[in-house]
Amino acid sequence: MVAIMEQTNQNLYEQNKVLSHPGETLKELMSSNHISVKELSTRLGVTPKCIKDIIAGQEDVSSFMARKLADVFPLSVEFWNSLQSNYDKSKSL
Repeated sequence: MVAIMEQTNQNLYEQNKVLSHPGETLKELMSSNHISVKELSTRLGVTPKCIKDIIAGQEDVSSFMARKLADVFPLSVEFWNSLQSNYDKSKSL
């Protein structure tokens, strides 16, 4: 898995493009699972504004939030952290 992540990071640098914010993935997951902002915010113990800000790309997915999201969706903490990290790296290219 580490080799795959390293290759993914290398591909990012070579392609010189900005990836979508993790909020896009969150939005897609919420839609495909028919989960509203209000329901997700309740399940995560955060405000609806927090969820809306992540979806809008105005707020990053912190490690704390990644742990919360991993409890709701069948994706690991590492997945969410990698999405955010790769997004951040791609912005700086």
